[in-house]
Amino acid sequence: MHLEPVITSLRAAINANISISDDPDLELAAERLAEALEPALRQAAVDLAQQAASEIGAQLADQSVDVVLSGRDLELRVVDASASSEPAADDEDFDARITLRLPPTLKSTIERFANTDGESVNAWVVEALSKNARRQGATGGTVTQEFDL
Repeated sequence: MHLEPVITSLRAAINANISISDDPDLELAAERLAEALEPALRQAAVDLAQQAASEIGAQLADQSVDVVLSGRDLELRVVDASASSEPAADDEDFDARITLRLPPTLKSTIERFANTDGESVNAWVVEALSKNARRQGATGGTVTQEFDL
């Protein structure tokens, strides 16, 4: 799901409607409004993608649909239930630490996903990374330092 064309189109529609006024102050205000709305639009797109994933996933017998952030865009991925139901390795201690700097929209998305699943952010991130690593390993792929959450 490429979000940039949608946001660009909305911005163009706002500018086209405001340009009729021939008021530079109003045009500047409209541009600032469009910039301010971008994070909310991206969040709305994530929410819609999650709803779509839930509805589609409910119709699939042995699969689920995950919403994955890919750069600034979203992807819907169908995942086999067997790949997502494997528990994390319980025999490992949780003593490795990583510090991440995330864009605010990604942070709030992760917090929302974790809250929806009834998990802490840390537990949700560990599970998301574990699922991705298992999926990569199960398909014979090499696990790299890039993970889709």
